[in-house]
Amino acid sequence: MVKKYSTTSGQYTYDCFEIADLPTGLTWNIFYDKKDTVFYITDKYDVQAVGDTIERSSINFKLKTATVVSPVNETRYKVNLAKIWPK
Repeated sequence: MVKKYSTTSGQYTYDCFEIADLPTGLTWNIFYDKKDTVFYITDKYDVQAVGDTIERSSINFKLKTATVVSPVNETRYKVNLAKIWPK
């Protein structure tokens, strides 16, 4: 797990940690919401191992969603966020 970035986007200030499974190419992220001191984990994404990334401005901790952008045809799709700490 590597800290990928810290950012303020819209109403949220958060740290992003990325986890990548090298054999499968699957990626997922852990976000630390600095304001509410809550950790969230994304669904696994980048199932085709083409370098899909989370669009920083799309993070929404209230709706528990984020948008992933794929470099292949610049497609976009949603992933869910699940609260992991505190329960």
